[in-house]
Amino acid sequence: MKPTRAQKRVLKVLLKERGWVHLSWLDSTPMLHEDDFPVVPSLIENGWATHKLRSVQITPEGLEVLLACPT
Repeated sequence: MKPTRAQKRVLKVLLKERGWVHLSWLDSTPMLHEDDFPVVPSLIENGWATHKLRSVQITPEGLEVLLACPT
């Protein structure tokens, strides 16, 4: 499965931040488009991100899919 543009933008931010990213920060960062935040559950569902209480992080599978679909 190929990620959408919004999914790729969120994955890139997660990769850049290198670690757990608080969801409230992710929802308000100017690094993403206004409607990108709602794709976070789909990243978790696809195994491209993992979550814990109020935080999310890219997984090795997320990195792999991001590298396989440049730009």
